[in-house]
Amino acid sequence: MNTLAAKRPSLDFDLQSLESIGEHLGDHLDAIREADPIFWSDIQKGWFVTRFQDVVDGFMGKYPLSNVRLDKLAFASIPESEWASRIPLLTSATPTFTNMMDPPRHTFVRRTMAPAFTPKTIQAMRPFVQRRVKELLDWAEEEREFEFIEGIARPLTGSVIMEMMGVPEEYLGQLREWAFGVVNAIGTPRPSAELLESGEAAMRAMDDLFTQEIAKRHQSPTSDFLSAMAKATQGEDGLSHAEVLGNCVNALLAGHESTASTLAFGTDAFAKYPDQVSYMLSHPDEIQNVLAEIGRYILMSACMTRVATADFEWGGKQIKKGDVVYLWMAAGGRDPSVVSNPRAFDVSRPPVESLVFGRGIHFCIGHMLAKLELGEFFLAAFSRFKIEVLDNPLDYSGSYSFRTVSTMNVRFTPR
Repeated sequence: MNTLAAKRPSLDFDLQSLESIGEHLGDHLDAIREADPIFWSDIQKGWFVTRFQDVVDGFMGKYPLSNVRLDKLAFASIPESEWASRIPLLTSATPTFTNMMDPPRHTFVRRTMAPAFTPKTIQAMRPFVQRRVKELLDWAEEEREFEFIEGIARPLTGSVIMEMMGVPEEYLGQLREWAFGVVNAIGTPRPSAELLESGEAAMRAMDDLFTQEIAKRHQSPTSDFLSAMAKATQGEDGLSHAEVLGNCVNALLAGHESTASTLAFGTDAFAKYPDQVSYMLSHPDEIQNVLAEIGRYILMSACMTRVATADFEWGGKQIKKGDVVYLWMAAGGRDPSVVSNPRAFDVSRPPVESLVFGRGIHFCIGHMLAKLELGEFFLAAFSRFKIEVLDNPLDYSGSYSFRTVSTMNVRFTPR
């Protein structure tokens, strides 16, 4: 077991408590970075890495770290002897998510997905995104007060990712249940057996959908994501059923859940700081910098885990083979050595290096689609409405990879 003689126990916190920590997560991470940037967490039995450059180094392969997760920890609440009967899809498909794979297989699987996320492909989605934004804002003008997550965030991001993938619109209503099932099963530190079985049920429903739709693409291929996945099953090294399911699920949920939460947290930030709204609206050509600041400020991409594949030294600490390393992007984005006045929300700040979409070979493949949706929504919504968030504090959930909010009540007043 790792020990740290100078460790200050008060710095440590349980990832299971993120729901109650809520908006104070940044303060906790700042305190750890200032005291001990390569910090051994007795509670999590792993290393918290919180300095910007250290997080970058962790992503970029400077140290022997693997993306392959420790399945026995992730699924520990169910005996391994019962995995095949109780959670077969969860245990076979989630390890094939590209963000949970290492090269060379990671390289091949990601390459099969790349044609669906080219700049040309994403730009072709712009008219659809603009139409959906307008439809939802028209609805918001009629409602005035409503719950934002289910009223706007999920319907927008869900319909966009389904359009891009080629998933029939009729499944939009089931997306929330699927997202809750899988995210709660794999996005919480120590999921219960009940959460794992709910995740399995969601995976089973999506398996039925994707098996059906990919069979159609084998007969009549198109240019959508599912056609690319269908094509990738062919040949000696083609994708396995588990890899197809895993990466269809990953694309559907990652392209929906994290962007929906960014819409919510970003709307909350702008509602609190109307001067930042004014700057954004008067500088629409700077929207990409604005989005980078939103992601940094709201701590959207909080943490990614890695596993040490060998013993090594990092910042004077001895990392042992098998140790879990938590790369806190949320903390790196608040590192005062790279961001001036990091606690401030300032969309006019000069561009800063961002960790929101990760770094290196696992850089988020869907980042352009997310930015398209976010930019179109924020510019259109705040041009048309004064927006107030009626909940304080927000209703945070317990996910630690990507921060999420369960509900957020708002008031939209036409300008």
